[in-house]
Parts: sequence; structure tokens; C-alpha cells
Amino acid sequence: MKNYDLQKMQELLRHFYNLTNIKICIYDNSENELCFYPEKLSPFCQLLRSDPDMDNRCKTCDRKAFSECKKNASSIYIPAMRDCGNAFPPLYSTEKLLDTL
Repeated sequence: MKNYDLQKMQELLRHFYNLTNIKICIYDNSENELCFYPEKLSPFCQLLRSDPDMDNRCKTCDRKAFSECKKNASSIYIPAMRDCGNAFPPLYSTEKLLDTL
């Protein structure tokens, strides 16, 4: 796995959140969560994911989104349950997929 300056990344996410009020997570190309801000899961998501079936549905949705993002090399928006949604914009460097937000 590539070495990242997670402290700087976390600071950037905090500034992004303060400007936009949008929660953000950064994943590496292997779909490992590197960092997030403000919290890992919102209280609503925590409640949903406390149910094993809903947790599996969320994880399946995330896996499909990663796969679609990698396949199409473009941003996608995945509407999730209960009017929540996730955007998956890929980050590239010299045409190589680095990460996904």
C-alpha cells in the first residue's frame, strides 16, 4: 500500500467539511478506508448498520460503487436508502487510478 500523509489528509477533509458541510471519506485503490471527516458513520447510518441485513446491503452498495467507478473511470452517484447517497469520484495521477473519495 502506498504511504499517505494521513494527518495532512485529515486536515484537508476537515477544511472541506467546514466549507461544504459534506462528509467525506478517502479510500485507496484496494478499497481500504484511509481517513474520513467528521465521523466514520453518521448516527443515522450507525442505526441502519446495527441491523446485520442493512449493514450487508450498505456494504454491497459500496462494493458495487467501487467496481463501477473503476470500470468507467468516472464519478458516479449512488442513491442509498432513506434519501442518503454516496458520490464516488475517482482520483487519478497520470491516468492511473490512485484513490476514490
